Amino acid sequence: MHTFTIEQADAHRFGSAVATHIRARADFLTDEMHALWWDLYVSFRDACGSGTVDVPRDAAHGIPVILHAERYWEDEEIRVRVKGVLRPQWREFMKGEF
Repeated sequence: MHTFTIEQADAHRFGSAVATHIRARADFLTDEMHALWWDLYVSFRDACGSGTVDVPRDAAHGIPVILHAERYWEDEEIRVRVKGVLRPQWREFMKGEF
């Protein structure tokens, strides 16, 4: 299991990056994919509470994967604990050159 942290101050920037990703790939997203990415954006834009979100994690020089992560508050930071890979079909989508 991997654990990584997104600082509270970075949550909005992360949300903005997701929104940019949505716009950049709008022509390639199915309605379901768009809804999932939008949910992710809203989760990090609001950066409050707890719950389960789909988090894109780009490995350096690796294959981007969609991870199923649980987000919760701890000492004024957002800690994201990766549970496992979610929706393997997204890997092919994320590898594309857009």
